[in-house]
Amino acid sequence: MSRTLLCLASTALLASSASAFSTFPEIEPNESKAAATTNGIITLVAGDDVTGSTTGSSTVTPGAASSDYFRIKTGALPAGIYRHTMTLTTSGTAGHTGTIRGLNQTSGVGLPGVIGTTDSTFSTSSTTFARSLSWYGFGRSEELYYRVTGTASTTMPYSATLSTASVAPIVIPGTYAPGAIAFNFEGQTTTDTDIHLLDSNLTVIDDASNDDNSIAEGGSGNGLQSRLTRTLAAGTYYLAIGRYNTASNDNSPATDDFRTGNVLDFPNIMANSSTTVSTTTGTDFSFQIIDGSGTTNVALFGPLNEPWSIVFAQITVGGGIPPATAYCFGDGTGAACPCGNNGAAGNGCASSVNVNGANLASSGVASISNDTFTLLGSGMPNSSVLYFQGTTQVSSVFGDGLRCAGGAVIRLLTKSNVAGASQYPGVGETLISIRGNNVPGNVRTYQAWYRNAAAFCTVSTFNLTNGIQATWGA
Repeated sequence: MSRTLLCLASTALLASSASAFSTFPEIEPNESKAAATTNGIITLVAGDDVTGSTTGSSTVTPGAASSDYFRIKTGALPAGIYRHTMTLTTSGTAGHTGTIRGLNQTSGVGLPGVIGTTDSTFSTSSTTFARSLSWYGFGRSEELYYRVTGTASTTMPYSATLSTASVAPIVIPGTYAPGAIAFNFEGQTTTDTDIHLLDSNLTVIDDASNDDNSIAEGGSGNGLQSRLTRTLAAGTYYLAIGRYNTASNDNSPATDDFRTGNVLDFPNIMANSSTTVSTTTGTDFSFQIIDGSGTTNVALFGPLNEPWSIVFAQITVGGGIPPATAYCFGDGTGAACPCGNNGAAGNGCASSVNVNGANLASSGVASISNDTFTLLGSGMPNSSVLYFQGTTQVSSVFGDGLRCAGGAVIRLLTKSNVAGASQYPGVGETLISIRGNNVPGNVRTYQAWYRNAAAFCTVSTFNLTNGIQATWGA
């Protein structure tokens, strides 16, 4: 199999669409996780903040010199990948420190990690990065404990404000054979990696992680680079890649050579503790995918100058079903956009909010018996969007963009974009195979048609993404 070159990972639009933000003052006593839980879970959306005052770090004696613990829950979002960030500010002397809290992990020789009960520091804010801290969620109202400490000079109140950005996975081209598949970083990079495998619903798969390669996973057992081998059925998977320590609330499997890293308290959340960044090429996360048909070398680099970073690589394991393909781009390579409003390569025509145009991608497998096929729209306004299916490829001016899916059209569902992004189907929504009345052998086209009411190009108030074509298998 040929070498695959991938672009630099990136973070998309900010997920802040509320017109009014909420402030949640601390409630004393709150010097521990238990006290924070007693005070109640605080649900934050982008722009909200927690506030308080502290001149110390005691976790035993409540009062002005104690740590301030908060049990935070992020507001529900459409299914996807999100990077959440808490940033500390004060009108007084800077000196507050934020930490994401976690739990310790211990392990005996050759045994899985055992998650303990000791409150532990998972990651710490840095003055280099505006006293901020980041973690990742998937739109499922994830929880974590967040702590603020101070010094004798931090006598003025602080605010810790949440911001949220959607993150696009890096789609690995091609389809890999079901069965034993290895993800090997040993010999491909010098980065101290830590990897976790997630299923098509972006749920961490139990015992499918690796920090340091081991003989049990097929590695040399001598390096800090990861290697993980698991038997995978047809479907979509996501490989979360970060520097050490990258963790969820799952313990380390017995096949890992390092099983004592701290973990997080709650499910559906991932975080990275490293502030080591690259300012030139991005962190080198190059690796190999080894399946029954051979080895693919993947050159992958993380985002520039971004601490606490995790890259999500999207991988398709197939069963003889060809992968979906994108077509009908508003980038000047095909039909002309109506006002010369070309977007970036591979996207639709430019809109009033995005000069690069909107993008439609897909994940999963278009299989009637095991339908994981999902349409992923991004780069749109925070407006309504219609996902629809056609039977033919077309390419003609329509509104401020190009119509790409034609023939017999089925409207799949109208969604609301958050952070300029949405997907169909989401959790609990009708599968495309069912909603689109598909059978094996169907060749179908897909597109997203979104509202863009600003005066921009034509008198129309809408625009479209590029198109996607998929062939449905059994």
